[in-house]
Amino acid sequence: MPPRSSITEKDIIVAYNNLQGITKVSESLHVDYRRVKRALINNGIPVKCHRTRKHSVNHSAFSELTPDACYWIGMLFADGYIYHPKDREHLEIHISLGKVDKEHLMKLINFTQSTYAVGNHYVPYTKIIKAYRTKIISNQIANDLMKYGMCKDKLAREAHPSLAQSRDFWRGMIDGDGCISIAHFKNGNPFYPVVDLTAGLPLLKQFLVFVKTITPTTVNPHKTCSDRLYRTHINGSHAIKLLPILYHESSMFLNRKHNKALDIINTF
Repeated sequence: MPPRSSITEKDIIVAYNNLQGITKVSESLHVDYRRVKRALINNGIPVKCHRTRKHSVNHSAFSELTPDACYWIGMLFADGYIYHPKDREHLEIHISLGKVDKEHLMKLINFTQSTYAVGNHYVPYTKIIKAYRTKIISNQIANDLMKYGMCKDKLAREAHPSLAQSRDFWRGMIDGDGCISIAHFKNGNPFYPVVDLTAGLPLLKQFLVFVKTITPTTVNPHKTCSDRLYRTHINGSHAIKLLPILYHESSMFLNRKHNKALDIINTF
């Protein structure tokens, strides 16, 4: 073996062709793992990773559109994204929820049988937790989500027709990017319930088509302060009809929004 200081990229490539593993080359030549990887990339050689996979997941979790799968697709449409790391062959699914919803991320982990951890997301330069997040590495899950309409551009997402009439999918969207509330009179008495959803225009149009199969509302999406972000409000009797469809006897939900929906159902 040549002295460490004289090892060239050519030496690294020769060793890689013989050993077929970045870690093996690094240990054999006593050079940094990153230097081996950089030499391969510089010379146009596909990087093969033979590291043992530390985590597992049910890659077929979204292959069949069960009620729970539809729900989690809706939640991922709202709060998730697909990431393709540079120089890697795998795809990652990331999702982040507010600090009060850590338990809900654990439900997603249970559904996908994932061993990936839930991590903390801190306020910059502090130790204050503002959210919790997790990721799943799975090409199959990512490809299934993209097949159902989860593109990189969140505001251009449009649900596959098999999801567009699914109450479970829309409950996932409401739990992620929606709001359930009660408007009150000035004296504090309840006035009427409100269901809000904020999303890109393609999804909101689909949501309103779904809502109109339940109640004949004439509401339309309206722009927010962002050019491509829209919001819709389902109020009063229309919300009273919609909420039981979304939440009654549902198997998966965000606890705090489920409780608010039941409160409205029992009040009005």
